[in-house]
Amino acid sequence: VAQFSVVASAALGLPRDCHLSVCICAGYLAQPILAKYGLLRGKLRTASTCELQMPDFGPALQFHSTFSCPVLQQTTTASNPPMLLPCHHVLSQAAVTSLVRPGGRLKCPYCPTEFPFDQCLPLHL
Repeated sequence: VAQFSVVASAALGLPRDCHLSVCICAGYLAQPILAKYGLLRGKLRTASTCELQMPDFGPALQFHSTFSCPVLQQTTTASNPPMLLPCHHVLSQAAVTSLVRPGGRLKCPYCPTEFPFDQCLPLHL
């Protein structure tokens, strides 16, 4: 990983300790896990929750995860978690709940996709 970070940073003309090189390194480590997660999630569409457990990448790559809902412009909390929509957009639970129409369906505010509320999955950051 360290060698990859050095080579990638040099290729982009970046100092090794800049924020972008940290993102490149974290992405390099996380990509195989996220790819496997994407395959599994596609096969397990009936799951009521979707939890992704990332391994410990060490103190250099530990950051506190937060998500701000683009609709309500509020940071999500344990009582108002981010929700993954079937179209792969993410909103807060409060925003998703406010978008539910009679009959339990909703339309994504960012694309034309319409789906039942029960297809939205909570994300655990």
